[in-house]
Amino acid sequence: GVLRSQLRAVVRYVRRRCPKQAWRDKCQRSPTYGSVLQPETVNLYQLTDWVIQPATEARQCSYVEFVADGPQRPRWFVSHWWGEPVVDFLACLEQHAKDRELAEGDPYWVCAYANNQWDLKSDINAEQDPQQSSFRRAMEIAEGAISILDKDAVCYSRIWCCYEVWVATGELSEARRKKPYRYDMYTSLGKQAVGITDGCAERDSHDKFPMDAKSKREKPFPIELCRRAFGIKLQDAVTTEPGDRRRILNSIARARNLRAEPPHQHPQYDQLNSNLHGRFAVASWRFALESGFPMQPYLDALQRCNLPKLELSFDNCDALRDEHVSDLAGTITRAVDTVQLDFSFCSELTDRSLTSLRAGLAASHALKRLALDFTFCKQITDDGAVDLAAGL
Repeated sequence: GVLRSQLRAVVRYVRRRCPKQAWRDKCQRSPTYGSVLQPETVNLYQLTDWVIQPATEARQCSYVEFVADGPQRPRWFVSHWWGEPVVDFLACLEQHAKDRELAEGDPYWVCAYANNQWDLKSDINAEQDPQQSSFRRAMEIAEGAISILDKDAVCYSRIWCCYEVWVATGELSEARRKKPYRYDMYTSLGKQAVGITDGCAERDSHDKFPMDAKSKREKPFPIELCRRAFGIKLQDAVTTEPGDRRRILNSIARARNLRAEPPHQHPQYDQLNSNLHGRFAVASWRFALESGFPMQPYLDALQRCNLPKLELSFDNCDALRDEHVSDLAGTITRAVDTVQLDFSFCSELTDRSLTSLRAGLAASHALKRLALDFTFCKQITDDGAVDLAAGL
């Protein structure tokens, strides 16, 4: 993996050398081919041409091998599109490390720096099962994965990124591990970044009300980016190498022949799409409600997904009504094992909300953990609370 300090050094180098040497885009496939580059917009394709390959040419090694003094075992795996600016990329990792309270010495696995750009066949073989790739091995070692999203969510239109999300939210999250495999999503807002974390981040736990802290921390996440994510389809994802797309889709579909033309529709594709849509629905639910957006797409996304957790904070949400709680309760599926809902100070809620939750929670056959907070919900009565408890 690569350290943030090593990435900071890369960014400093880009800011110093790019204008001085008048870097130009060398990639012939790029829409900006031949144009003068600006430090704040240099992406990984361009960084590889101007920094990574020149630095490693003599030793024919990876960039991490070039700068590291010893092994740097990755703690987090990074899924991303090479087209986002390296400055924004670093901003996302800096914020993620702050939220997750990672140490300076905790490395991230980033393919451009970890793989040998002079010998990619050893890491990504055209005939290889993606399950045997360096990407998959790194994900096994890491304790979680983070997707870096640009403003158009191009990351989710790239087949390798979709494969990594499938592994992170499917196989590894379901595997028996000492700690849950976590999947976070971050995006740059310019000089700062914001992320949606899988559950509360370590930073949130210092607050008296961790779920409220999580909600406030995630509020700046662009809601339009979340809404755009509802249109993501794995089967429509693209890649530079057609062979990669065939092998990855066939691997996800569990086909025997990875080189055959993959099916255009498959239950595994649908599950990944639904789970991804569901994560974004949960993350932006409150903001969509307060902004007056139609909630049906959010309801549909949650009903179709297979996520094990439903965690939301509506603390002091003036827009929340009984009918919204009823709709939310109707999305609880058989697979949900954790429900944590904070309705404190939602003064418009009545016992009707408790009745809806009782019916919704009965649908879950896997429920292990339940936390409901109705502090200062003045229209909710003791009788309503007793009725809810009796139905659990």
